[in-house]
Amino acid sequence: MRDVEQVKLAPRWLVSREINRLLRAVQRGRIARDIALISFMLNTGLRVGEVVSLNVGDVEMDWGDESNRKKARVTVRGKGTKYRAVPLNPDVRRALRELSEQYGGWTKANAGETLFRTRQGGRMSLHGVNYVIRKYARIAEIEDLTAHVLRHTFAKNLVDQGVSLDQVAILMGHATLDSTKAYTTPSMNDLNNAVGRFSLEE
Repeated sequence: MRDVEQVKLAPRWLVSREINRLLRAVQRGRIARDIALISFMLNTGLRVGEVVSLNVGDVEMDWGDESNRKKARVTVRGKGTKYRAVPLNPDVRRALRELSEQYGGWTKANAGETLFRTRQGGRMSLHGVNYVIRKYARIAEIEDLTAHVLRHTFAKNLVDQGVSLDQVAILMGHATLDSTKAYTTPSMNDLNNAVGRFSLEE
């Protein structure tokens, strides 16, 4: 029997309907930190370890004025000693602004405070972030949702919007384009959709 070469599929990411279900579930929870956390991870592609290490001072934006169109970004320390800046879209800025209001506002004086904190005011742990993700995954009825799936979703959305692979690699903090090319590989969902549109019957 001949060996069959196994095709490597793309990493798992969320499709549009799953993203919408997740965001609706988080919004219904009405917890500003959770809304900001999920929105942030979906729209920046940061690794979970990078997220928990963030302080207020790592975010550059005008906290006091939603109408201000000044470009906003987060500066993150990636693997090793590498740093990168990731722009923040309007959804993230809005969610972070609402979170800051809950904490009484963020200014330069708060630069050293943790961005995403526990109910006790401490820094969220990896376990804490993963717990929040699993919580809303259950509510939204999304299987196998992890922090890495949110990261993959960000990258896939960029690729689908026509962003060049070199730009995606920079935003994701990839050392080479080899990792980034995975997002051009069809997922099982892509293959299911392709077969679903195909029929020999008239």
